[in-house]
Amino acid sequence: MRILLTTALSLGLLSCSTSGGSGSQGSSSSSKEKVIAIQGDLKSYEYMLPNGLTVVLTPNSKAPTTSIFHWVKVGSLHETPGITGIAHLFEHMMFRPLQKDAPTFDTLIRPLGGDINANTRYGATVYTTTVSNGKLGEALKLESDRFKKLVVTDDLLKVEREAVRSEYSMGIDSKPQMDLWFTLYSAGFPNHPYGWTIVGDRPDLDKISAKDCNAFFQKFYKPNNVGLFIAGDFDLEQAKAWVLANYGDWQKGENPTEPAPFKNKGLIKAEGKLTAQNRNLLLGYRLDPINEKNFTLFTLADHLIANSASSLAKGRLVYGEKLASSVSSFNTDYDFGL
Repeated sequence: MRILLTTALSLGLLSCSTSGGSGSQGSSSSSKEKVIAIQGDLKSYEYMLPNGLTVVLTPNSKAPTTSIFHWVKVGSLHETPGITGIAHLFEHMMFRPLQKDAPTFDTLIRPLGGDINANTRYGATVYTTTVSNGKLGEALKLESDRFKKLVVTDDLLKVEREAVRSEYSMGIDSKPQMDLWFTLYSAGFPNHPYGWTIVGDRPDLDKISAKDCNAFFQKFYKPNNVGLFIAGDFDLEQAKAWVLANYGDWQKGENPTEPAPFKNKGLIKAEGKLTAQNRNLLLGYRLDPINEKNFTLFTLADHLIANSASSLAKGRLVYGEKLASSVSSFNTDYDFGL
């Protein structure tokens, strides 16, 4: 995971400058099962279907509901100029009807006590569904149908394009600070997918076609690029049978090529105009990918610099010299799963 350490300083109108220091055998049709101890008697059972679908089952008789996660290894990191934002746009498509005049996925899953959501990240798109206990078999039939059979039409694309445009307007156009963020990211990661946002560039959103979406689906939404995680009150062997029955005929695809990692390090220098009442300063520093050895170090540095009430930046800029009204920082994890 790559880190972008960013410090945002909201400065008052009178401020003119800032300064300061810087297992056992599973199904005969599947791979050998790996048993993972979690806590107490709770265990997860991991195996792989012949088509490459990774499955992790976690039976828990005390769980009030059953949750289904599909982790698709595709996000904005896998996009190219001209179709930026397609991963997020396609996330919306996955909730639409499989064919004209058919019910939406939401309409089908709700009678099962279902609650659904999804999110797109730099390296993955995650779909979450929670249903009442005893409804897993029915839910997996609906889930597998959309992952295997979705076809994007011009009409479907039109509806979801408008939904994403609305998100763009509310989440980006209405926030002047976002222009400054875009400047920082594009300067920090030139000619690389990290340089654009997950929602993509607006001109690309307007020109992405149904053909682009279907090609994207056929390339990335394949079992060998997906992880299926199920947790809840269910019988383990019955769940394995349902998974095999619903996902076993899903055709394997080619393994998508991963983009090259961004290797440059150092301070990101960028300038941008901000039409807002307060002044904002963004600082970014590119560091090495997070791993088990440096995770604690980066987290501690984040808290020491600005992300705690007693941080160095807040102590000097907010409480001491009163140059800033607020200070914050965070570590952004890139390259997740790569």
